[in-house]
Amino acid sequence: MKRHQERTQLTNDAGNTQTLREKHANAA
Repeated sequence: MKRHQERTQLTNDAGNTQTLREKHANAA
């Protein structure tokens, strides 16, 4: 159960990083 939560958190972090990268690209 805990391992699943960690994996989900990693996925969320990856998604957030991609979103921030897209925002930065749009702002540039």
